[in-house]
Amino acid sequence: MTPTDREAPLGSFVDNLPDLAVVLLDVDGKVLTWNAGAQALLGYRADEVVGWPLTRFFAQEDVALLGASNLLSEARAKGRHEGSIWYRRNDRTQVYVQSVLSPIYGPDSKVVGYNNLLRAAVMRTAGDKPDPQTAASSPKRESKKILVVDDDEQVRAVTLDQLRRLGYDVIAAANGDEALEILGRVTDIDLLFTDIRMPGDMNGRQVADEAKKLHPGLRVLFMSGYFPTALVREGILEPTDDVLVKPYRKAELAKRVVEALAASARLSVVK
Repeated sequence: MTPTDREAPLGSFVDNLPDLAVVLLDVDGKVLTWNAGAQALLGYRADEVVGWPLTRFFAQEDVALLGASNLLSEARAKGRHEGSIWYRRNDRTQVYVQSVLSPIYGPDSKVVGYNNLLRAAVMRTAGDKPDPQTAASSPKRESKKILVVDDDEQVRAVTLDQLRRLGYDVIAAANGDEALEILGRVTDIDLLFTDIRMPGDMNGRQVADEAKKLHPGLRVLFMSGYFPTALVREGILEPTDDVLVKPYRKAELAKRVVEALAASARLSVVK
């Protein structure tokens, strides 16, 4: 089998991959290829976007801050650029994207283009106004207190805003150590809502285990960009753990938080 023969099925696999956006860019950061995952993530077809500069997809607040030239320069200098950016979809909603941008080298070791892998973290609509259904399900009369733990500042900010709009009292922590410090001095936290994979000494599972030592019976809702079955196989989660998979809509967040708090109330009654 020739290299060309081997590359054909691989290229077809990448083109049709539905769960991961794979975008090839030229040396100037313009789109060369656009797979099925990119269309699912941002809504645009390949024939619409080929030739577009990367910055055309950035949400307005990130265009000036994260110019394509800055990202490409960092990718060349460090071998890759990894970060999170708000992207605009074709339906005017926005999605917070985890992005890995890597240079592609030619035979002479010169950069001939870039490979951009994208995966959604959080989605928001214009204005992100609460709808009647989610508002009705939020506990307005007795505000519950939720501790949100996420190392990504922008994802954390969006989550806090969504929970506040749903009527909850929220506290934020950027890592496990900060979360445990808060749990050590704040006694009336009703729910721990934590990301699973975080940098530092503790992942979300370990944070939850330590939190329950401080607050026995504390209800925990995990969030992750990974499927729960994979995390169970790795031994990070138990099959019975509650996990909200990113990206999630506010309606889904509202439903899962209400369910988690209701389960906590049932545990209190049993005790």
